[in-house]
Amino acid sequence: MIIALICAFNVNFASSILNTVVTPLPIGEEISKTQNDTWAYFKIKGFESPSLYLSVSIDLSEPESVCLVVKQNTVPQLYAGYPQYDWIDIDNWKLGSKKHDVIISPWKYSSYSLYIGVYLQTEAVIQYTIKAVQSEFKPCKNNCTENGTCDGGTCDCNSGYIGNDCQVPAISLSLGSSQQMRINPGSITYAYYGDLNSETGKNINVNIKSFGNPITVYIKPSQANMATTLPSESVFVATAKSTDIEYTINSKDLMTYFAIVNDDIIAIDLKWDLSYNSSSDNSKEIIFYTLITVSSVVVLSWVSFALYKSRKRFQVISNPAENYLERVLDLKIIDENFPEKKLRQSDIDRGNSSCPICLENFAIDDMIRELLCDHIYHQKCIDEWFATKSYCCLCKRDYKSIDSMDLTRPIEETLQMSNTLGLIVGANEESLGITISNPIQEEYIEDENEDVTFRASSNFN
Repeated sequence: MIIALICAFNVNFASSILNTVVTPLPIGEEISKTQNDTWAYFKIKGFESPSLYLSVSIDLSEPESVCLVVKQNTVPQLYAGYPQYDWIDIDNWKLGSKKHDVIISPWKYSSYSLYIGVYLQTEAVIQYTIKAVQSEFKPCKNNCTENGTCDGGTCDCNSGYIGNDCQVPAISLSLGSSQQMRINPGSITYAYYGDLNSETGKNINVNIKSFGNPITVYIKPSQANMATTLPSESVFVATAKSTDIEYTINSKDLMTYFAIVNDDIIAIDLKWDLSYNSSSDNSKEIIFYTLITVSSVVVLSWVSFALYKSRKRFQVISNPAENYLERVLDLKIIDENFPEKKLRQSDIDRGNSSCPICLENFAIDDMIRELLCDHIYHQKCIDEWFATKSYCCLCKRDYKSIDSMDLTRPIEETLQMSNTLGLIVGANEESLGITISNPIQEEYIEDENEDVTFRASSNFN
């Protein structure tokens, strides 16, 4: 029994589809149509490729409650009083617009079974043109109805129009001035406020007064143009039905939309007043700028300190020997007693192959200092060493009292006689009355710098 009922239903449904008139709609062609039935059907023919955008549009001679739907594989039908669809232009259906448009993205449809349905909700007779086109780039709905410019598939509406296709007339509200308007009975009037040059973050008071019966206002703040839909609590913030309505908006929203509903049977006059809210809470703004100021001071202080440390470090690296507040051996004393000179081959031949401090090998013409202990250093290395220490780093001979030494007198005068060996240097032998069996043999060797080096040797019996 159940199977028989199902079969009977399928047969009736199939026969109803078979009896349906479906008009072919070639891509790119425009067809004129007069309709007085609930449905009119079209099937798209001549697809170029499903990889292109598909736009289906109708243009009514007069605004009417018409719904444009598109469905794959079968013609759309009503289900529970609502059209079945895969794609639908619900905004313009609810608004009762003249132009309706459905845009389908590439690869979202098949090229061989796409049906269009035009659903007429009233018993009126309508006339319209219908057209389907494909394009490589995303089109704007209804080409922005010539009330705006298309930018990448989005309409930028001219002043006085709103909606995805700029088809809905709306009143542009101004800040700081009062405006009056009249709302027809049983109608919806749209208004909007948007000023890109307004002070961001400032609160704006909106006052709407009705010189007649109470009205209901639906308000939607938005960051961009909106998809205009019949006002509902799920889309707009609804105000209580009143003759005097106050609302606060924030100018950070690029646009704020108003839908004013007049449920009365007579026209109602309204007065709008938009002004800055002087008592608005600017605490967040104050905190923000305070944090920015404090952060800037901290960052600048840190950068200044880092630059100062870098400069000091550069100074130390560039001339480390001069960057000590109190040196152990003054540079002037070092220069006087260990004058800097260029390294000669003879210095290397005496076993001075590398600097004992930096451990780098000496090179001919390096600037060096030679200490009294005959040890040779790079001039910069030993200058920095003597800034904190007073002794030779190899033999540990201490030069701390060098400033009290008389290092300029002849070496003959610095040698003293050994009481044990009876050695006398630099004195007249006869005048002392001492006979030396093997006197000191003295040699003077002239080096490359024409300096005289004294060597004394003795051989006692």
